[in-house]
Amino acid sequence: APTTAISFSANGVCLRLLNANPDEESTPTEMMIAGCVSGAASALVMSPSQLIEINQQKHGGSMLNMSRRVVDSFGPMGIYKAYPLTAVREGIFCASYLAAMPLLRIWILRQWPDLADPVAAAGASMLTGLVASAMSHPVDTFKTRLQVSLFPSENLANGVATSTAGTIRGVLSEMSQAGNVFSQCYAGFIPRAFRIVSCTYIYSWLRDWLEPLA
Repeated sequence: APTTAISFSANGVCLRLLNANPDEESTPTEMMIAGCVSGAASALVMSPSQLIEINQQKHGGSMLNMSRRVVDSFGPMGIYKAYPLTAVREGIFCASYLAAMPLLRIWILRQWPDLADPVAAAGASMLTGLVASAMSHPVDTFKTRLQVSLFPSENLANGVATSTAGTIRGVLSEMSQAGNVFSQCYAGFIPRAFRIVSCTYIYSWLRDWLEPLA
């Protein structure tokens, strides 16, 4: 996917900029910073793509028509609604598989030298993927609610437009009225955590192949 290629490339470039001595290994801090920056970079494509996708699913129409509707209603920057939240979410995710997972895998292999590398990678992926999921899921929930509130939808029961929450405070208010905020923040956590753990494992093996292309 384009966003994955962007994150790998941005991570490689960022590591080179942070590490003044190319002959030395990047420090854990440099790796974490590079991972977060690469996530923010990939969000430049991810955020508008998901905004169009979500609203196209909600309101119908083609991708081009929905893009025009957003731009006509909110200007060119309208497609970047909730970008900061997307950048935070992707920063956490990218840091997990580009930095945290490789670092944890190395530590596991040092503690248990006889352990097979794929086993260490699987264990590291599971732990870092679950932590990343737990940290980013509330952010993803707010991001999705903000983007889906871009246009009001018709209430089929009475023919009036439903209220929309165009700000984080508005989203939080609607969630408070609907029930327990914590449980809503983590709705759908299990399938998303499974996906992130799987991606962390797969992407970790691609990291060394794609970074030199940056």
